[in-house]
Amino acid sequence: MPSALAAWGVALVGLLLGWAAAAVVGVAGLLAAAWAARARAHGLLACGGVAAALSIVVGAHAWQLAHHPARAAADRGAAATVDVILRDDPRPVASAGYGGRPGGARRVVVRAQLARLDVAGNSWRVGGRIVLVGPADGWAGLLPGQRVRAEGLLAPAGRSDLTVALLRVRTAPNVLDEPTAVQRAAERARSGLREASAALAPAPAGLLPGLVVGDTSRMLPGVRADFRAAGLTHLTAVSGATIRHTVLCSQP
Repeated sequence: MPSALAAWGVALVGLLLGWAAAAVVGVAGLLAAAWAARARAHGLLACGGVAAALSIVVGAHAWQLAHHPARAAADRGAAATVDVILRDDPRPVASAGYGGRPGGARRVVVRAQLARLDVAGNSWRVGGRIVLVGPADGWAGLLPGQRVRAEGLLAPAGRSDLTVALLRVRTAPNVLDEPTAVQRAAERARSGLREASAALAPAPAGLLPGLVVGDTSRMLPGVRADFRAAGLTHLTAVSGATIRHTVLCSQP
């Protein structure tokens, strides 16, 4: 348990305070491990060793994030063109109606992996996580694993994780890769599960596909809030998504 807490502590320090803070914690852990080895304090030796080792990994990721070309461009709100590989289903964003217009899901949020970034005539072939917010038209039907090109304005991610930037998109994407046969077959299976779940009440009908294959597109906002409050979001964000990404993101 102490070693696990040390690992979580190093990860939080690196994500929240940056690579320099992770390096400081790593040095402290290394010194503690050296003292514990001489004193034969095995518990402290394990904690210090875990902290020192993990600080290298977390610090390296935090350093790459801080020096990512998308980060500086996002801070100044630059226009960008990106090639990305979708990592998740486009998730609808519900909005209230105004001015006589009905409410509904007019926009979607998409999590993706960067493959190329073009900003102000400069081009980088880089990785990194990015979040795209765009119109439902043209985006809603895309599948994880597809490669698309999009244009928009970069903005800071506003998240204490490894997301490098947020891209606000106003137009439909330029689809570079059509879904593979495997991806289409997996989507048919997911659609069948959604249709079968429709016989249930709205809350369990949206929850069941999330638990089975990580498809949370129909989960009610109240159910999402309950899962967050109970600390159980991993049941749909990890357990079901593992099956989904294994199938949908596989390439021929």
